[in-house]
Amino acid sequence: MSGAMSTVERAFGIEVSHVFGKERAGDVEVANGFVAKERAGDAAEVAANGFIAKGRACDVEVANGFVVKETAVDVEVTDAFTAEERACDVEVANGIIATERDGDDVVATNGFVTKERRTGDDAEVAHDFSPLLVVYKSGRLERPLILPLVPPGHDDATGVVSKDVPLSASSFARLYLPPEARRRRRREGQAPRARLLPRRRVPATCVYHRFLNDLAAACPAVAVSVDYRLAPEHLLPAAYEDSLAALKWVFSAADPWLAAHGDPGSVFLAGDSAGGNICHHLAMHPDVRAAGLKGIVLIHPWFWGKEPIAGELEHRSPVVGSSRMAKKKSLWEYVCPDAADGVDDPRMNPTAPGLENLACEKVMVCVAEGDHLRWRGKAYAADAAARAKANGSEPSTVEMFESMGVGHVFYLLDPDMDEARELLSRIAGFVNPKLTSERAAAAAASLTIE
Repeated sequence: MSGAMSTVERAFGIEVSHVFGKERAGDVEVANGFVAKERAGDAAEVAANGFIAKGRACDVEVANGFVVKETAVDVEVTDAFTAEERACDVEVANGIIATERDGDDVVATNGFVTKERRTGDDAEVAHDFSPLLVVYKSGRLERPLILPLVPPGHDDATGVVSKDVPLSASSFARLYLPPEARRRRRREGQAPRARLLPRRRVPATCVYHRFLNDLAAACPAVAVSVDYRLAPEHLLPAAYEDSLAALKWVFSAADPWLAAHGDPGSVFLAGDSAGGNICHHLAMHPDVRAAGLKGIVLIHPWFWGKEPIAGELEHRSPVVGSSRMAKKKSLWEYVCPDAADGVDDPRMNPTAPGLENLACEKVMVCVAEGDHLRWRGKAYAADAAARAKANGSEPSTVEMFESMGVGHVFYLLDPDMDEARELLSRIAGFVNPKLTSERAAAAAASLTIE
């Protein structure tokens, strides 16, 4: 056995590799950096040790870093986050929380992984856009990356208060009010309006709720997170339409928090991945041009095109067919069937027609060194800079920031890492230039204190 992060061994002629490997064995004990041990009698399989354990067994005990124990045929499973089950012939999936029922028709669910035993069209994949979306022939959908939802309220780490507001029958918004806004209102002798409305829905996942709390406090600014309709249940342009309606609602200052603390002359749009794509689309809309938008912040935006641009060649040329690049093309065409020219539709490839009609003064594009979308982001920033120059704007109106050594939306996975703090600080400084670099950095760093 070699080091804790990568071990390879042979048992009954079978090669086993992990931490994130697979093992098939007759009677073997395995230990790795995430502390997985298995003694198997018949047909045991363990995959992706540490975060996911799968077991098919006659008489098997499995333990890993998340403390899962199983003994078949009458199975009881428990883990550190409290999951219990009893079944006859089961497939077990865990990581955070696992539950299974019904013996022959078993469903296992948890915070990160869903494993289901299905048959027929309910088991046959029609479209595989994993890890974002998997569509089965029956119409059943799986979204592996959907994380637990969290309610609004007071955030102890930042002092930000949030509330949910219904915008329509299909769209909600979560508002975030930083403590500085409430303090300012008190100084002006007005009663604070940070009263929570009755919660009707929870549109925010845990990682975005954390990021919006942090961002609202760092700027400081009133932040609005939009819960728009998702494809394929609601194909594009549904998400664009919901987001446009939400932006118009923000400009109207119909909500008391926006009326008391918002500045309609300093509205910024920010979004990551598909959200970055939506922000660009809104910034090109004629209704938004009429309202007046201050700026946009595109974080790892989801743009693409038929022909590779500089930097993409090495990522595209060796792979065809089922590659992630092909998936990206087919996913867009699946969720936007009316696309004018596939992935060269202006909504997906905005640099093809140009950015002359951007309805904002300032543009910030954030990319990540380990993200294959970064080249499109850089091209967007270059086009925005050329547009600014042609219009006689200051060079500071366009900013391109690259996070080194990290991947797509990395800051959601580890908001306490230095690169995540730096990204937050740069965004806050772009939105609010009055912040000194030292103050912005200190604000971003202080957000991690619990």
